[in-house]
Amino acid sequence: MGLIVSFALLILILRIETYRFQHKAERMMEDFQSINLRHSTWPDAEGLIRRWGKYGSYQGDCTGSFCRYTIALQSPQAGLEIRLFKHLHHRFVLAPVHIFFATCQHLGVRSATLRASMVVQDNVVVRKSAVFKYDVPDAFSPGSGYSLIATSGASSRLTTLDGWPLINSEQLAEHSFYGFTRPGGCSFCMMVNVAFTRDTPDPEMRRLTTFDLGCITRLLHPCRNLEDIYPASERWHLYDGTVGGRPAPPDQAMHQDSTLRLACHVPILARGRDADQILSVTPVNEAQKRKPGEVNEKASVRLESVLKGSTRYKTGEVFSVTDRSYSPYTPLQIETPLTPGKRFLLLSMHPEYKSEPLELDRCLVVPDTAEARAQIQQGVAQNDSLRFPDPHASDFIPE
Repeated sequence: MGLIVSFALLILILRIETYRFQHKAERMMEDFQSINLRHSTWPDAEGLIRRWGKYGSYQGDCTGSFCRYTIALQSPQAGLEIRLFKHLHHRFVLAPVHIFFATCQHLGVRSATLRASMVVQDNVVVRKSAVFKYDVPDAFSPGSGYSLIATSGASSRLTTLDGWPLINSEQLAEHSFYGFTRPGGCSFCMMVNVAFTRDTPDPEMRRLTTFDLGCITRLLHPCRNLEDIYPASERWHLYDGTVGGRPAPPDQAMHQDSTLRLACHVPILARGRDADQILSVTPVNEAQKRKPGEVNEKASVRLESVLKGSTRYKTGEVFSVTDRSYSPYTPLQIETPLTPGKRFLLLSMHPEYKSEPLELDRCLVVPDTAEARAQIQQGVAQNDSLRFPDPHASDFIPE
């Protein structure tokens, strides 16, 4: 009887502490979302640091000149698990401890962590990101549970997201300010990574950094789908047909509208923002060659000027360009041929290989007009760089 009472009392205490953790996490996210990129200043960041200094950390100096500050919160169960499993190694001890934690999970004492980061540079907040990790209750046996993880953060360019050139996808045609990916290789989790630009409208940025923290204390029906913890992913269906994936409604299309891939629907502003290199050129000669599912355009062009990035070619020098149209794009044709004598802008998404011609997709050749230049300059103006790169940028789950 004493053991039963002690167990019930411990569960009650952990449940109360979990509610307190959820309330604290909600307050922290309110403060985090009140920080506006390019508008909030160092005094605004200092106020956040003072309020959450107990849970905050940074490396090096933290001043108005540069500061990368992270706030990390951990649910009572998550903290207890880390401390116990760090010191317990014998399987006869681990088994009952695991059953205890699994029971706690099913009684509404959930394991979760929440991290929020911001970067101040030259007295202005230029980056912010958040990560929410939630452990789904398992079936009382080690390895039967899994984690739901959502990450969302600001980026100068979206083509840097997991290394994928989003300029070729329908994503930027639908929403030019953000992109999402489902990373592969995570055997213990269902995960979404979201990147948004610093010029994302505030309502959209708030939506992309909103987590359902009610999952932490939900009792009867624990959250089991990625969409449960991250409402913004409701229509993305990144894990359909898998554990942790919510099936799409019967009346909802499971694929993107293919008409978005028929032409270059990505705004020129977004193309200019995400390009590594933008060159103004005049074609000298041009020829097209067809083969199954592909049209290749080869041209020699003369460099007139460099609008973004750098190139090994000098002004007036002639170099080779290859422009391709692939079968996913229909009709199968070069949308903007490199007609000799006219002026074009070439947008490269990858570093130039010296031993090869400059290779482009069909949407990366734009007529060099005043209107196109104005849009491209707007996109380039959205780019910025950090004085000190993020040391955790390559982590599977970002800090």
